[in-house]
Amino acid sequence: MIRRWQFWVGVAISALFLFFAFRGVDWVAAWQAVRTARWPWLLPAWACLLISYMARARRWRSLLVSFQPVSWPLAWQATMVGLVSNNVLPARIGELVRAFILGQKTNINAALALGTIAVERTFDVLMTCLLLVFGVTWSVLGDTGYSLWVGMAVVGGVIAGVLTMALWGERLIDRGERLIARFSPTWAGRLSAPARLFVRGLRVAGRPRQFFGLAIWTTVVWGTFMGYGGFILRALGMSISPAGLAFLFGVAGLGIAIPSAPGSVGTLEYAYVFGLDMLRIGDSSTRISFALIYHALEWATTLGLGLICLGQLGMSLRQISRAAETDLAGSRAR
Repeated sequence: MIRRWQFWVGVAISALFLFFAFRGVDWVAAWQAVRTARWPWLLPAWACLLISYMARARRWRSLLVSFQPVSWPLAWQATMVGLVSNNVLPARIGELVRAFILGQKTNINAALALGTIAVERTFDVLMTCLLLVFGVTWSVLGDTGYSLWVGMAVVGGVIAGVLTMALWGERLIDRGERLIARFSPTWAGRLSAPARLFVRGLRVAGRPRQFFGLAIWTTVVWGTFMGYGGFILRALGMSISPAGLAFLFGVAGLGIAIPSAPGSVGTLEYAYVFGLDMLRIGDSSTRISFALIYHALEWATTLGLGLICLGQLGMSLRQISRAAETDLAGSRAR
């Protein structure tokens, strides 16, 4: 996998963002900020992180119940193994790994599971937009600015797209298949089959009860993650308003979306440094201290829990990643 050009492009992007994040940092002052931190604040921070992980598993389980009831241990194990795969393997293969584990342990098709994961990601994008709109409007610009209307338009467009595909996705696929079949009947069949499975997973969002349930769990996921970051800021002696915290994590959501080395190394650090700089919170030393403590604690927690879950599943990370890629290749060939 590390021979793939995408991996090295990600490494180069991470190195570039690390350079910008570390530029001008007084490392003596940064170390002093870490030494004088109020470490007891990391206990509630870590608790928020764990609750966020559990909320992720619960949110996914609420999606899967429409196809087949999935036990809590399996949803938790697949979620944590997927997260640790994203942190240590290239190409952000974690979502594929999560779908593969579910396909191996249940009767749910892996491609269908990927459809439900796509629903999760859609709601995460919505939350990122909402946080940025709220944060920019009430923290960066004050209570004025056209960003509110722009953000509402973006969020409304994403919601409309989700509902359109959930309600009329089959019809759109039929038309697309007929159009592609004029040029290549083989490719029309190859593309339409996984697309139909994807829409079946996405259709869950078209049910009002499921839609609002997903919205609530997504709020819990992001709210507890924000609490995790807020407590670490408190540990370093930095105060931040709710609007500022929303802006900071909206920026972090954009940072995670940028292609990078495994674990969003570099892009996440720069996102937090940039966000805190925009908010005029702390200096360059305390900002980078926050970013590194935040990322290191998250990474170590994910690794520990992910390895425990791998042991419970009786599989290795290499076996799962290879099998998942093979399974995806087979699905595409079919």
